[in-house]
Amino acid sequence: MLKVIIVDDEKLVRQMILRCISWYELGLEIVGEASGAREGLELMELYQPDIIITDVRMPRIDGLDFGRKVLKRYPKIKVVILSGHDEFEYASEALKMGVFDYLLKPVNQEEMKAAMEKARDTILKEKEFDEEIENLRGRLRDSSLSAKEGLDDKDKTLVDVVKEYIEGHFSEEDISLASVSEMLYVNASYLSRTFKEKAGKSFSEYLFELRMEKAMSLLQRLDLKAYEIADRVGIKDPHYFSTCFKKYTGISVSEFKKEN
Repeated sequence: MLKVIIVDDEKLVRQMILRCISWYELGLEIVGEASGAREGLELMELYQPDIIITDVRMPRIDGLDFGRKVLKRYPKIKVVILSGHDEFEYASEALKMGVFDYLLKPVNQEEMKAAMEKARDTILKEKEFDEEIENLRGRLRDSSLSAKEGLDDKDKTLVDVVKEYIEGHFSEEDISLASVSEMLYVNASYLSRTFKEKAGKSFSEYLFELRMEKAMSLLQRLDLKAYEIADRVGIKDPHYFSTCFKKYTGISVSEFKKEN
């Protein structure tokens, strides 16, 4: 169960939020409620929640200042701010500082449920991603400790780990040699050199070819438009995707669909 804290100076609002949706069915648990920011910060330190729901207007410390303090200490907490219709100027500031969502009062059941489902799904994906990265790092640490044949075994394990990561994340537009090396705590130049030596092609070439092969497979199995295929393989610009596809296969997307 993911943990939720409610921070609002109005008791009726806190009760409304508590009763608004079935928290348990969403995999969420209200672990505490506070009438002000100071108490909310104490609860945050005590429970380290996954989600905090707070009003934008509160005495002494308002919701924006409270949100800043929360995100500075625990940047992964999802802060959802509530405000009245006449406080729209707070919305852009809230979103700029990293607030997860911004809901207008009075919040109805559907809006609250949708916001909590979005926060929950984002948190679970982040936790899954963090676990995956830690497992990959663990394999690299183990290979460093157990490699008896020198650096060659370690390098092979590194390249295998990177290939595995690319296979699972090729649909993400921002995947790059730099981002992967940073996640794995590996020097980017070392990774670039090692990957090309062991894989026989550069990181970008490997990613490009994998994306094109995945695109071909999708076109053979599914009746999708070129831009839909492009999005599924991590290329957001459909025109660029079409150019890449023709360069790789020698024919256009439409011609490939006709032939297959």
